[in-house]
Amino acid sequence: MYEIAAEAETIHHDALLVLPPEGWDSFHTDYLEVMEDFAVVSRLIAEGVDELDAGKIEQANDAMSDLIVKIYQLADSLEAQAGR
Repeated sequence: MYEIAAEAETIHHDALLVLPPEGWDSFHTDYLEVMEDFAVVSRLIAEGVDELDAGKIEQANDAMSDLIVKIYQLADSLEAQAGR
């Protein structure tokens, strides 16, 4: 489980190093937020399973629900941005 959380952290870190093309700053900022949230959810799941901590798993579940909404919003934003 920790491997997945570590990979999510790496992906988030790599995304921070990318300079978005002109006009994509807002989308890139939203993308970074989604990637950060994904890393947090991954870490909470890994810790919750490893520590048998139902509270962390529940916290991860709640955060995942919010993350799914953000992912759909990001996808809609990408469609709108690409259609310009």
